[in-house]
Amino acid sequence: MEYTVSLAWMVKNKMVMMLRPSLYLGNKDIVMGNVSRIVPWKGHDFAVRVFADLKKTFPTLKLIIVGDAKTPSERGYKERLLKQVRRQGLEGDIRFTGWVQEPARYFAAFDLYLLTSMPFEGVPGAVIEAALAGIPVVGFECFGVREIPGVQATLVPPKDTAALTAVLREKLHWITTQGNGGGGEAPSSLEIQEQRRQQFDLTGMVRKTCDIYHQFIRN
Repeated sequence: MEYTVSLAWMVKNKMVMMLRPSLYLGNKDIVMGNVSRIVPWKGHDFAVRVFADLKKTFPTLKLIIVGDAKTPSERGYKERLLKQVRRQGLEGDIRFTGWVQEPARYFAAFDLYLLTSMPFEGVPGAVIEAALAGIPVVGFECFGVREIPGVQATLVPPKDTAALTAVLREKLHWITTQGNGGGGEAPSSLEIQEQRRQQFDLTGMVRKTCDIYHQFIRN
């Protein structure tokens, strides 16, 4: 098991080294990520606001937003976000990838997943992806997140940017002092990742769902 975990860690770090240059990221950059459709209820404007504050303390901090807007109103929202970024001089620090075919691969470049969705979001699939990738999740309280088994997230009240900034500052300080920036991860945590992968395995989830229906029919 120890050999397997160490090998998995090496493979992931190789993925990080390959992906980061394509995003114009350095090995010393600390990367917060968000994977979602660009719509108001995803709270990207809060993410930009919090990032601007944190950037003063963490000069190598970057924010990668993976996803895009679809409808005219959503594109208007994205344009407002871009103006907000330009107004604060953060064009080189906040990246919008637009629509990508395989968004899951970007998790390899993240040190932390930033969740700024509003409470009625439900169960964000990206949070499960982050958990499977072993990425810490920090963000606003979202009703469905705490109901996801095996996902550990640090959540604060919705729209409370002061609380979110404080928690993120603590997490980022830990990342920088532990020398764990650059998408790296301790091998010991990969055992937990493997447990999560098994927990969210599609075949297993379908089987458990069928078991619930069978039990309901029998009763």
